[in-house]
Amino acid sequence: MTTTAARSAAPTARGPWTPGRLVGTVAASALLLIGALLVVAGVAVGVGSGVLRDDDGLYRTSATTWRSPGYAVRSEDVYLHRAPMMPGSPGRMMGRVEVSAVSTDGRAVFVGVARAADVHRYLQGVAGSTVADPWGAASASTRDTVGGPPGLLPTEASFWVTSASGPGTRVLSWTPGSGRWCVVVMNADGSAPVSADVTVAAELPFVDGAATTLLVSGVALVAVAAIGLLLAIPPTRRPPGDQE
Repeated sequence: MTTTAARSAAPTARGPWTPGRLVGTVAASALLLIGALLVVAGVAVGVGSGVLRDDDGLYRTSATTWRSPGYAVRSEDVYLHRAPMMPGSPGRMMGRVEVSAVSTDGRAVFVGVARAADVHRYLQGVAGSTVADPWGAASASTRDTVGGPPGLLPTEASFWVTSASGPGTRVLSWTPGSGRWCVVVMNADGSAPVSADVTVAAELPFVDGAATTLLVSGVALVAVAAIGLLLAIPPTRRPPGDQE
């Protein structure tokens, strides 16, 4: 009985660490670390997405004041291109985009989105301003252009892809396509000067996709790494003299 108890209490030892097992353990540990980092990144992106979105599910800029001594304020050309092997982009990347504007002096405001070429033709020879950095500060920096009034009221032009006009805050909703685009803000009656607080919001559905991809990839790598470690680490063995 004493001999049996001593043998039962004898310590066990792991098998030899062969070069293959060492390499496998190192590789599996690296995968485990990468997988854990991906999981953390996925959780961070997901949580950040929920915190930064507003009640409408949009990422929204703070209000920026667009001003011009002339008749119109326009953004610089925004070039959106279709990503290779991704039909429907950039709409699939940006989702729904909202641009809102409210006059700072109580006038009825107009805000519209159109292709840059159409905007250039409409505002050719019109006194106005181009916003150099529309979302970078509370008051946007502008480049002024001399000229006269527009030949057509903004509400009468037909080239706008989408637009909104009237008193108070006006909001347009747009799903962008590829091409060069401009945002234009004017007084609805085409008068000068122009001053309006403008905000832009977007769904950015790719953010949720990125969070999901990071989480799924991280969990998959952690699972593969765990299996790799189980296979690479030598199994425990009893000393040869303790075998019955």
